Amino acid sequence: MGLFKTKSPEEDGGSSGIPTQGSSNLGDRQEETQAQTGDSNKSSSPTSMTYRPIFLLVWPNPMFKAHWAIFVPLAGDKTFKSGKFIHVSGEVGEKGFELEIVRGWSIDKTRHRPNTPFEIGWVPTHLIVDTPTSKNRLEKDSKPADHLENVLASVKPPSQSLRDSKSTDSSSSARGNKLELSDCQWWVTQCIKKLVERGELVAPEKGLNKGRQPLDLLMAAPRH
Repeated sequence: MGLFKTKSPEEDGGSSGIPTQGSSNLGDRQEETQAQTGDSNKSSSPTSMTYRPIFLLVWPNPMFKAHWAIFVPLAGDKTFKSGKFIHVSGEVGEKGFELEIVRGWSIDKTRHRPNTPFEIGWVPTHLIVDTPTSKNRLEKDSKPADHLENVLASVKPPSQSLRDSKSTDSSSSARGNKLELSDCQWWVTQCIKKLVERGELVAPEKGLNKGRQPLDLLMAAPRH
């Protein structure tokens, strides 16, 4: 169903093939999430939580940098091919970028196909809301519809082609003033960092990327 559940040892009966996560760390994340998202999430048990995977979409470009987007498959899609993706659309330069949420998207129906979606982590299910579109048509907007989208929307899209890295890198003082290129890849990286810092994106507990941290997975993603 596109959902993964962690269980406590008591619920699991010792072993069932379902990934088990340490209750102390999960409890810490749950308390933090409840404080950030309100009373509606208090019904989730600190030792049992369902997760949904999120992916990186990469549109390769041999001449320039690849375009990146964050992909959230529909909960009922076992193939992880349909759902929504969030990215910044625009260009490096004076024009800059704007947030865009693309709903009703399918990798099988798009003309400009990305690479195979690249799993980068798990997000608690209650932070994501599927947003069906009229007659399953492709729709684009910039208004967040769930907690995850709100977090991503809080990361400001690049408005200039170059920015002083001192504003985002605490170690830049040792290197002097270094100008950093801000684009869709930069934006996605900041979004993933923010989710990880908030405890709302964790390493996959099954599959090819089992146990690998989201930021490490992002570092291994194609740049072109």
